[in-house]
Amino acid sequence: MQNFEKDLQFGEQFEQLILQKIQKKYPKAYKVEGYHKEYDLYVNEKITIEIKVDNQTIKTNNILVESQCNGKKSGITTTKASHWCFITHQNVIWVTTKKLKELLKKNSESYYCIQGDWQAKRGYFIPYDELLTIAHHYPTPANYTSLMPPIITQEQKNKRIKELLN
Repeated sequence: MQNFEKDLQFGEQFEQLILQKIQKKYPKAYKVEGYHKEYDLYVNEKITIEIKVDNQTIKTNNILVESQCNGKKSGITTTKASHWCFITHQNVIWVTTKKLKELLKKNSESYYCIQGDWQAKRGYFIPYDELLTIAHHYPTPANYTSLMPPIITQEQKNKRIKELLN
């Protein structure tokens, strides 16, 4: 549960950053408080947004879209959001849920686990470049990337392990 809480706080930081940007055009937009699997931000009757931070994209060249957790529908299968916003080290990516679901039909679901969060999950690994072809995107601002964990290569990991063992 500790990693879940940490991940939740991490994600909420980015929700606030995106909300601040949206409120410049839509001052009444707000973040939905508490557990709300349908969407994260409410803009108006037509626009709701799911925010996802994927800090592994730079290593995997994929975007992960969750569809199931512990045998229960989640993520893309329960969303009511009109738009999804993915934040990576490289870009902030905006895509309509309709276009995202169409893209998912071209890919197959996979089982996966994330280190530190061993709940059984299913989702789609979407090639990053493929997502960019159907989405609006712009470079991730420095104040966003400064909040993300540093990018660590396998070589750096091996070096650190070696240092710890000596």
